[in-house]
Amino acid sequence: MCGYKNDEGYADPTAYEAIKNVTAGSRKLLARKVIKTIYNVSHLAGFTVVSVTIRDNTTLEKFKG
Repeated sequence: MCGYKNDEGYADPTAYEAIKNVTAGSRKLLARKVIKTIYNVSHLAGFTVVSVTIRDNTTLEKFKG
């Protein structure tokens, strides 16, 4: 499947949007896990993180923790 076309080559925007939404949700979940890991590692090292901002390199979306 290439882009938003189905196996027969016809446009399938519904499936494309559904897959895009699932992917976006999984990226947000991953970003939360990364931020939590940063806080946990710094705590183990005896530090307190005041603020964390990370950016997804593919979507350029920013996540704050």
